[in-house]
Amino acid sequence: MNSIKEQTVSTIELAEILGISDRRIQQLVNEKELEKLGRGRFNLVSSVQRFIAYQVNNLKEKQSIGTKLDEETRLLKLKGDLAQIDLEKKRGELIPVNVVGTVWAQVITAARTKLLGLPSAIKTKRPDIDMEVYTVIEKLIREVLKDMSEDNLSERYAREADKEKADN
Repeated sequence: MNSIKEQTVSTIELAEILGISDRRIQQLVNEKELEKLGRGRFNLVSSVQRFIAYQVNNLKEKQSIGTKLDEETRLLKLKGDLAQIDLEKKRGELIPVNVVGTVWAQVITAARTKLLGLPSAIKTKRPDIDMEVYTVIEKLIREVLKDMSEDNLSERYAREADKEKADN
């Protein structure tokens, strides 16, 4: 009896073993992926090994094409995002971070100055107010400003930004 490495099969038998049509077997022979031993005869082990190698190569090529397509899709999306940002800038819907920071700092400074001046303004408009009330108002304003300055706004902003990303 012949060893398995020497066993031969017909085109129809090989097609059945590989789960493809006998026509596809002929195509693979024409593409030099399978090798005939003679008229309609194939070495079983060699043919199965070559077919597996062929399928693995095809899979690698498809994955490579898929990866390239994914990269191209990502690039197109990023270009679209940049175009959207440019459009929003032109419409005045986006403000640079440094401008927001500068303006916000000016607003906070102005609010702080006005709040600190509030007790004096009250004293000027209502000179009859007891000094103790004036001192309590001034103390409360300073406590509120201190609490606000210690409030970690950057952490709060990070939480809000994360929440917004999750919602989108």
